Amino acid sequence: MLAHRFLTGVALLAVVAAGSGASAETLVLVSPPPELAAAVRASLAPWRVKIIVVELAAGTPAELALGQGAGFVVWRDDDQLVLWDAGTGTGARRDVPPDLDDAGAAALALSIKTWMHLGSPPVPPAIDVPPEAVIDGQPPERAAVGTVVAPTPLAPPRLRLEAASGARANAGDQGRTGFRATVGIVARTGPIDVAVTAELGPALPAGDAAATGDLGTIAVAAHGRWPVPVSAAVVVAPTVGLVVLRSSFRGLDGMDRSFAASGSGLGVDAAGVVEWRRGWLVVAVEVGATVVPLSQELQDRNIKLVTDAHIEPRGLLRIGWVLR
Repeated sequence: MLAHRFLTGVALLAVVAAGSGASAETLVLVSPPPELAAAVRASLAPWRVKIIVVELAAGTPAELALGQGAGFVVWRDDDQLVLWDAGTGTGARRDVPPDLDDAGAAALALSIKTWMHLGSPPVPPAIDVPPEAVIDGQPPERAAVGTVVAPTPLAPPRLRLEAASGARANAGDQGRTGFRATVGIVARTGPIDVAVTAELGPALPAGDAAATGDLGTIAVAAHGRWPVPVSAAVVVAPTVGLVVLRSSFRGLDGMDRSFAASGSGLGVDAAGVVEWRRGWLVVAVEVGATVVPLSQELQDRNIKLVTDAHIEPRGLLRIGWVLR
């Protein structure tokens, strides 16, 4: 504990002493609500403040400001915003309404702007009009020189529910394809989304010389997704994970006796996901494949139904509901 306090004090002194190195025009927002992030950007736009959004941050605000080269840090602490001024080494707090709407976010953004003491916004230079451009004694409208700002991605959801439907094919079984439906939950952990899903669908005709009947499969999967923003609302995410496949067969053997067996196997899954988000809604398209590296044997009495190692291409349309 004493060592932690000592290191924190050293970081504070370093930030204050390096005030000239920290940019007063840089603000770090730690896990801000989307409404607040948008309102802060709009409020501070005339001052050309650089805004850095960090979803998860470790250490003290002074350490975060030093690491990002920022003059100000803002993060949420339950029902309050904590405001840290790296230049002076001081902090302040602002209350956050329980139900933060656009009006409340705009009021908080105005409070943050006032707290930063930015002064008057800079006046952009005007473009001089050459004499030959004057038409009928009236120069064309002067255009202000500005900067082009890249679209800012929405703050990613921390937790959401998903439902999906699509199809899965067994490339090792004459291209057999069946309808599939999934449900799952996705949680943000640092830069990675962790998704746990359950997939099922109707049983399909299957069999060999030993038995014929219907084969049903349930899959439980855990995936890691690496989301990469490509616009303000669109994210692409390469995905890898492990899948546990539970197969159940019901039918008749070669002597017309009842045959029922089940078994489990392990698969490795890879996919690409494209997500579009608007408010609480997330719509995604996922295309991938599951590799089942080992054959699976379903045995009843002395009869075995064998499914060889194979690849299962799949495609899903996902709909998600953001919880927080």
